[in-house]
Amino acid sequence: MVSGGAGRFFYDPKDGDVVAFLAGGIGFNPFMAMLRTIHASKTDCKVYIFYMVKKKEDIFFRGIMEKLKFFDDDRFIWNVKCT
Repeated sequence: MVSGGAGRFFYDPKDGDVVAFLAGGIGFNPFMAMLRTIHASKTDCKVYIFYMVKKKEDIFFRGIMEKLKFFDDDRFIWNVKCT
C-alpha cells in the first residue's frame, strides 16, 4: 500500500551529498523548493530524480525548470517516465 508523505520532508545539506527524489504527477510539487535551493547553491550534492507522469505534457514546472536550466545542471540526474 502507498500512502501520502509524512514526517520530515526537507533537504538539509548536512544530511549528505546524495539524495533521491521519487514522485508521480503533482507529487513533484514539494521537491521544487529543494531543487531550487540545491541548484542555486555551490554544493556538490547529486540529486537522483525519479518522476512518473502519464504523458510528457503532464510534467509539472517543465517551463520553469527549462528556464532555470535545471536540465543542464550536472548535479541533477533525471529519470522521467511516461506511463
